[in-house]
Amino acid sequence: MDIMNKRSSSDKRAIRVTLDKATIPSKQKNFRPVPLRLSVRMLARFAALVVLFIVVFTGFVAADSVLQRRTPIDLDTEFRIIPPAAAEDIVLESVSLPAQIKDHENPINGTLMTKDAYDQMIVQHPVAITINNHTAARPQHGLSKADIVGEFLAEGGITRYVPVYLQHRDVEKIGPVRSLRYYMIMFVSAFADPVILHEGQAGYDNAPWETYREEADARGAIYRWGLKSLQSAGSRYRDSAKARSSGYVHSLYTDFSLINKELQRLSGSWDYGAQSIKPLKFKHDAPVTERGNFASVDIAFLSLARNDYAARFVYDKASNTYKRFIAGREDIDLLTGEQIAPKNVIIEWHNYGEANDGHNRIIIDMLGEDRAVILRDGQVIEGTWKKDDRLERARYFDSDGNEIELVRGQIWTVFAVKVGDRLVTNVELNYNEQNETTAE
Repeated sequence: MDIMNKRSSSDKRAIRVTLDKATIPSKQKNFRPVPLRLSVRMLARFAALVVLFIVVFTGFVAADSVLQRRTPIDLDTEFRIIPPAAAEDIVLESVSLPAQIKDHENPINGTLMTKDAYDQMIVQHPVAITINNHTAARPQHGLSKADIVGEFLAEGGITRYVPVYLQHRDVEKIGPVRSLRYYMIMFVSAFADPVILHEGQAGYDNAPWETYREEADARGAIYRWGLKSLQSAGSRYRDSAKARSSGYVHSLYTDFSLINKELQRLSGSWDYGAQSIKPLKFKHDAPVTERGNFASVDIAFLSLARNDYAARFVYDKASNTYKRFIAGREDIDLLTGEQIAPKNVIIEWHNYGEANDGHNRIIIDMLGEDRAVILRDGQVIEGTWKKDDRLERARYFDSDGNEIELVRGQIWTVFAVKVGDRLVTNVELNYNEQNETTAE
């Protein structure tokens, strides 16, 4: 600084001149020289930018140092080949498929089943069997396994059953088997003209004392309509113990192991399948709180007949079934050891009369329409049955003409008889004390 201060004014002028000459282009005559103090200001600004750059750079370096101090993640990116396990070390777990929904309907009684069960059932043919109800024939086998049962008056006030089987094809014992009547054919024909297993049938032999009546000629109907009548030796057997205790005529039985073999043998002659059966309208059980207070029904087929064939159904609210009694005793199915208890009891009234054919047979009118009482859900529904053709099943309508729904499950149909307006079969409906429940 001292040296600079000691410089002469001539030296300062020389420096200034030198600077001026260095900064002024020689060819620009009008150029105005920039004072030295402006150049110093510009240098100051440049220095400030340099400082700012140094600060920012230092910040980045510090931030990077912080990041570098974090614990790094060790990623295993190496590929390895895993050798297969030995067969004995492999454990296979079975996964069960979800259960099928029961959304397919048995066309006879509305019981729901899976699609697989339905597909297997519907290609089979219904089988109707004539069952003996003589007092010596009781108790019977296999009635509780039927889809539907018809209970008919036969000669002399004796009753007889005709169960129809479609869903259950493994029933181990059914019977005792007895002879067939014309009106029984009219009942079962609605179920795809089923195979009818029986022991004999009502018919005529042109005897001089006979009077022919077509409505009583079951044998003629079998040939006229080409029915699938099954009476072969291979389809039935005698129960020797029953023969000893009750008599030879009450000892004939069958089972589905025999029936299925015979159906297989006859498959070249008969067409099978239940696809043509038209279902009725069905419903689920009513909730317990909505079930009626019906108590029981007593049925005497002939008013003057003995009580040996009087039937009774007692309503069980908890199971929504009608427990059956015969001649004052529980009607037990010896196959299951349980009391017969259908879900629906239907009482149809039909006109009837003596055949006067020399055989003491009766004729029951099975076509047309007449009074009916439907017992279901603990309720009594007064209505009408209608059946216009042999191959059609009876349908049931209320007083407003609406078809009556039945509860899904076994149907027991009682064919009560009358002459015009005079009821021959006596039906007594009994109610619990709370109130009488009649559904319209």
